[in-house]
Parts: sequence; C-alpha cells; structure tokens
Amino acid sequence: MEEEIRKKQEAERIAKKWAMLDRMNLDTINREKRAERRALSRRLYQESSQAQYAKGFTKAQEAVEWRRKEVMQDVSLAQQILSDRIKEDQEMNQRRVLRGNQELQELESRIKQAYIKKELCTQLEAKRAEKIKHELERQEDIYRLNAVQDALKVHDEQRRIEEERKKREYREFLQEQMIDKHKQKVEQYKATLEDRAIMEDAIKAAEENDKKEEEHRLKKIEEVKQDIDEYYRSRQVWLMKEKEKEEDEERKIKEYLEEKFRKEKELQDEARKREEERLKLNAAVIKVMTESSSRRAEEDRINQILLDEDSRQKVEAKIKAEYDKKMRMRQELRDVFTKQIDEKLHAMEEERKYDMEYCEQMFKQIEENNRLDRELQQKKKLKNVQYAEELKQVIEDRDKVRQRDLYRRIGEYHASVKENQEKMKEIEEERICLLKEHSPQLLGFLPKGLLRQVDLPRLDPQVQAFYNYKK
Repeated sequence: MEEEIRKKQEAERIAKKWAMLDRMNLDTINREKRAERRALSRRLYQESSQAQYAKGFTKAQEAVEWRRKEVMQDVSLAQQILSDRIKEDQEMNQRRVLRGNQELQELESRIKQAYIKKELCTQLEAKRAEKIKHELERQEDIYRLNAVQDALKVHDEQRRIEEERKKREYREFLQEQMIDKHKQKVEQYKATLEDRAIMEDAIKAAEENDKKEEEHRLKKIEEVKQDIDEYYRSRQVWLMKEKEKEEDEERKIKEYLEEKFRKEKELQDEARKREEERLKLNAAVIKVMTESSSRRAEEDRINQILLDEDSRQKVEAKIKAEYDKKMRMRQELRDVFTKQIDEKLHAMEEERKYDMEYCEQMFKQIEENNRLDRELQQKKKLKNVQYAEELKQVIEDRDKVRQRDLYRRIGEYHASVKENQEKMKEIEEERICLLKEHSPQLLGFLPKGLLRQVDLPRLDPQVQAFYNYKK
C-alpha cells in the first residue's frame, strides 16, 4: 500500500511538472501571438493612412480637372456665339454695299433710257412730235400724278422701313451691348463662382480628408487603448485564476500532508499498541515459562527481548526512513512550488516590462504617425493652395485673352460698320454727281422716282425751278 502511495505521489509530481512546462510554453506562445497581432495592426494602420491620403488627393485633382474642362467648354461656346454674330453683321453690311451698287447701276440705266427717249422725241416730225408731246405731257401728267402718289407711298414706306430699320439696328445694337455687358458680368460672376467653388471644393476635400484621418487616428488610438485595457483586464483575470490555482494547490498539499501525518500517527499508535500487547504477552509467557523452567524461560525471554529489540529497531528504522522520505518529498514539492512561483513572477515581470515597452513604442509610433500626417497635410494644403493659385492665374489669363479678343472683334465690327457707312456715303455722292451732270439735259424726260425730294437742294437751280422746289 505504501508503494502504491509512493507511485501515486511520484506520478502527481511528474504531472505537475509537465503542467507547469505546458503553462510556460503556452504563455510564451501567447506573447509571440500578441506581438505579431500588434505588428500587423501597426502595418495595417500605416497602409490605411497612406491609402486614405492618396484617395483624397486623387479625388481633389479629379474635381479640379472637371471644373477646368467645364470652364473651357463655356468659354469656347461664348467665343463661337460671338464669332457667329460678327459674321452675320459683316454679311449684312456687304449686302447693303451691294444694294448701293445696284442703285447706281439702276440710276445709270434709267438715265440712258431718258437719253434714248429724248433722242427719239427730237427725231419725230413736228406735228407728230407736238401730238406726241401733248400725249406724252398728258400721260406724263397722269404718270407724274401716279408717280407722285406712288413716290409718296414709296417714300413713306421707305421712310417707315428706314426708320424701323434704324430703330431695329439701334435696338439690336443696344441689345447686343446689353447682352455683351450681361455676358461679361455673367462670365465674370461664373469665373468668380467657379474659382471660389474650386477653392472651396479643394479646401472641403482637404478638410474632409483631415477629418477622416483624424477620426481614423483617434479610432486607432481608442482601439489601442481598448486592447491595452483588455490586456490588463485579461491579465488581472489570469492572475486571479493563477492565485486561485496556487491556493487550491497549497490547500491540496496541506490536506495531503495532514492526511499523511494522521496516517503516520495512526500507524505509530498501532505499532505502540502492538508493542504493548506483545510486551504483555511476553510478560505472561515469561511468567509461565518462569514457573515451568526459570532458566529456559530466562533464556527464551532474553532471546525474545533481543528479537523484539531488533524488530523494534528495524521498524523504527523503516518508519524513520519513510518519514525522511516524506519530508524530502515535501521539501521537494515546496522547492518546486517556490521555483514555479518565482518563475511565474519573473515571467509576469518580464511580460509587464515587455507590455510597457510595447505601449511606449506604440505611443511613440502613433505620435510619429501623427507628426508625419500633419506634415503631409501641411504639404498637401500648400500644394492645393499653389494649384488653386496657378489655376486662378490661368483662368485670369484666359479671361484677359478672351476680353482682348472680344474688344478686337468689337473694334473690327465698328470699323466694318464705319467702312460701310463711308461706302454708302461715296455711293450717294456718286449718285448726286450723276444727277447734277445729266438732269439739266434731261428735264422732262427723267423717269418718275428717279429724283427724290431730298436730292433737289443739291441739284442745279434750273432743275429746282423745273420741279417747283421751294427752299
């Protein structure tokens, strides 16, 4: 039975040693896993920060490029509309010049017809000429009356058309000026709004990126704090569990030792009782032997005493050996337990130092990342401001070029109008010269409508007297 107890104790001791080694290996593996998870979290945080920055900067550049293309499309459309308007005005002026030339051609043809008519009249016979003259005069009077009426109607209609044309041209000119001014104001306002929108979009995108990165950074810091708090809570729970296990082991060891002491005491009591009974029995036997044979009894008694003493010494030696063995086992268990506690405390201290170093490194890394993020944000803001200023300068240069082109086209338009007016004036002067040259020779033969009332003040007095012109 004692051999079984010894084997059982040896097996428990070996099992405890293996359990202790397993716990130490498990703690080492857990520390390595935690270190790997922390390194992975740091790497993911850095990669996500870089990705967020690149994404925000790309979006801001795309927004600015889209705004720039939209502004270019509006500018090209406005230039196309202005060029079409100037082209239409030039075509209208050319048609007016051609119409003036046609009037001169018509005047020359009618003067030729008047000369032909005069030549025919001089070649007729006197009577026939007189008759024809009377007939012509009558027809001329009728024609003149009709011509006067038609001329009045035509003159009124032309004057009305001319007034309407001048009013329409003046109204169109004013409307064009108003439209141009309005377009300039709209373009300036649109350019201002677009510049402001571009700058606001860039600033807004930068602020959103800053806000997102700050939220992400705070979230990471909060997660790290939560991980640290969770680690400390887990460690406290683990320490409590380990303490409970140690208390349980101490309690079991104490119970086991108390049980062993109790059993040893019982064994000693039983041995003492057996010894007392044996002594009593020996005394009775000796007494009987003494009565029968004192010498033999004495020898037997001496031999028995020697045997009993030898047995007692053997039993005491065995009990002492077992007691020494139990004490050695107890001391060995205490040494193992003390060593285990020291190793656990040392491991906990090492882990605490490692955790403190990791926390310090983590906070330093976070501060370094924050500093780098601030520097990147500052560089990005400076780059966005510089890009916005360059874009604004480009837009202002294009506006200046567009305004210079607009003023140049307006100047060309006014020069073309002035040139057409000069040509119309020259055509009118040429017409008056033709009338001055041929009207005195063709009095009475000029077709109706050839002379206008406004032409008479500039003609010869003979012609004025013929047509009853009164100043």
